[in-house]
Formats: sequence, C-alpha cells, structure tokens
Amino acid sequence: MQLTNADYIIDSIKDMDKEFCFDNLSCWKKQELNYNIYIFVIQCKNEKELSKVYSNLRDYIAFYFQGQLLTKDVERWNIYQVHLVESQVSKSLELMIEQDKYSTRKIVKSNLGQWYNSNEINTRLYKELFEFDVKKSNVPEIPLESRLDDEDLDTLRLVVQFSESETKQNLDLMIEELNK
Repeated sequence: MQLTNADYIIDSIKDMDKEFCFDNLSCWKKQELNYNIYIFVIQCKNEKELSKVYSNLRDYIAFYFQGQLLTKDVERWNIYQVHLVESQVSKSLELMIEQDKYSTRKIVKSNLGQWYNSNEINTRLYKELFEFDVKKSNVPEIPLESRLDDEDLDTLRLVVQFSESETKQNLDLMIEELNK
C-alpha cells in the first residue's frame, strides 16, 4: 500500500493561521487499521534553509495539527517530519534535528543533488519508513550456560532457584540477592 497525498492538512493549517507558509511542503498519510500515520515532507536547497525552517515547521505541526486537528493519541505520536535537502548538511545539524523529540519524529536526508516530484517522494518515503527486509541471522546454537561467564552463572543460578514460586515474589527476591 502506498502513501496517500494529504495536502488538505496543509490547507487546514493555513486556514487557522495565515502566517503558515512553507515552500516545497507536502503531507502524506499511511492508513493503518484504526489510525493514520502522517508524514510532512519539506524539500530544502541547503543547510541554511533547513536551519531556518525545521523548528518553525515542527512548532506549527505541534500546535495546529497535533493540538487541534488530530483526535486520536496514536495519531498524535505517529507523525514524521522529513527534510529532503539538495546539498550536504553537517552531521551536527542533522543529529540535532533528528534527536529533537518534540512533536514529531524527524528525518534528514541530505546531499540528494535534486528535487523530487510527488511520485518519487511517495515511493522513497514508503520504502524507507515502512518496507522492512529482515534477514534471518545465522546465530550458532550454543547452550546458554556455555556462553555465560562466572558472574552470569550466579544470575542463572538465581533464575533457576527462584523460578519455582510466584513471579513477582521471585523477581523481588532475585533483585535483592543480586544487589548484595
């Protein structure tokens, strides 16, 4: 399932605040069973433009979209803010933006060398955010006891010793014993 264009959300925010104006901004929606995931995508030319728009866009999304338009908590906490930047962005700015936990999950993709059209954005976002290719790892089957060092063996002994009675009671006793 691809993403659906949701630029009507941008229009709704513009209706609430006439100052809301971001060039090259689009909004996308992925429908899940009982909720939607929203992705705001803005394309920037360079680091200077990115620095200028990222926090303002985040704040508009938080105040108007999360705070006034959305009604489901699960949707409020499943919003992405993606910045596609034509030129290279410093690692420090990229990390600062991506580690900003306020309002949205942020992603910065830089040094793209070009602008993307709607179809390219849709395909790229869907692949990066929702298509997972989990490969089975080849972990050797070694018994747990043989992989543990002496300290771990004490923990294993406690797990075995306390696994006979009530779980909560066991956990409390095990923690007490480990803290000695």
